[in-house]
Amino acid sequence: MAIRQRSDGETGFTLVEVAIASAIIAGGLLFLANSFTLGMYQNKHIKQMTSAIALAQGKMEELRSLPSGDPGLALGGNLTGAITGYSDQVYVDDSGGTVTTTIPAGSRATYNRFWTVAADPDTDPAFATTQIITVRAAAVFGARGKYAEEATLVTERQ
Repeated sequence: MAIRQRSDGETGFTLVEVAIASAIIAGGLLFLANSFTLGMYQNKHIKQMTSAIALAQGKMEELRSLPSGDPGLALGGNLTGAITGYSDQVYVDDSGGTVTTTIPAGSRATYNRFWTVAADPDTDPAFATTQIITVRAAAVFGARGKYAEEATLVTERQ
């Protein structure tokens, strides 16, 4: 764009040039706003994935540390529904960093954890001391709305 000098000595932009410049600036601002919103969703998604992995690892370590014969290692459970002794709900307070299975009054659980303990199908039943432990942690509300972030871990325990 060039500043034009009119015949009466005044300078300035034409109305068409101002309209084009305004449209370019508006398009750029719209792109930035969209990028900012996408960044916020991505940040929440990564935060929830990291939390789901950490919660699954925590439960996995807890189960692996139980002594042999502990009732917490009884065969059973599933990865999709709440079964007493094989699932729990976790509240994570992002602002204070609190992680607890005791849901504070007026709050809702932010993650569900489910686990299974199964006999290893590849071992001889007479020597069935090997167990397969699977833990699934899933966010209650997904960062992208419809699909909740989740992590599933599997380990073998002898």
